[in-house]
Amino acid sequence: MSHSILKNAKKENINLEYFPYIIINDALDEDLYNKLSNEYPTLNEIIKSENKEKDRSNNFRVNMNSIYIENNDLISDTWKEFIKYHISNEFWLEISELFKDEILKLHPNIEEKIGCKLEDLNTHMRYSKKTEEKEMEMECQISMNTPVKKTCSVRKTHVDFPDKLYVGLFYMRLDDDDSKGGDLEIHKVIDIDNYNKLKKNKTQFKIVPPELVKKVNTIKYRKNCLVFFINCKHAVHAVSPRHPTKFNRRFVNFVGGLGSIKLF
Repeated sequence: MSHSILKNAKKENINLEYFPYIIINDALDEDLYNKLSNEYPTLNEIIKSENKEKDRSNNFRVNMNSIYIENNDLISDTWKEFIKYHISNEFWLEISELFKDEILKLHPNIEEKIGCKLEDLNTHMRYSKKTEEKEMEMECQISMNTPVKKTCSVRKTHVDFPDKLYVGLFYMRLDDDDSKGGDLEIHKVIDIDNYNKLKKNKTQFKIVPPELVKKVNTIKYRKNCLVFFINCKHAVHAVSPRHPTKFNRRFVNFVGGLGSIKLF
């Protein structure tokens, strides 16, 4: 657990005001953080891992998935060990211990849907096999947003898809990065009636009209900072607009999904 991004997490530090999330500054020990930072894959290496032809010239998100990292000789052993732990059953048990009470409050039928207790869920790396009952697919991506030519947000107000149970964002900002923006924004739903009508909209879990919500917290994009939350229908968040910059926005993305099981 010494390399776990949740090793300093405490239940009493979970913010419960709008949806359960925790912010941990200096989440990793300095030596480990610096080693991961120095060995961070390049933008070109991450783009190559995606094997997709897309225009990435302005604030575009790219990801290197854990399944690609596992057997890649170009990725350092430190990163491989870090990724391996964060898609393990041991890490899931950490999450479950920390957030179980809140998960059951938000999703009271989840154990009935998955057919077992949360702590008894089997886990596997995302894309490594088809998700079976009583299993969760876990992902730990090395990610970037590309440099910015024109001010814009890479993700506006939205809710993640309902098969996701948890999401974590671990920021790895470079020391000389003087860019503006790219912070995580937490939003509160203020127009419940119209928000609930979005249930009939297939894009509900991608885009939330900004007039239905109000920004209530901002978590700065800073080095060694973790934001981790439990997904639910009102877990509205966004990334603040990034201003023109030559710097990449570096972060690790943690996701736990339940396949065909939808939580809301």
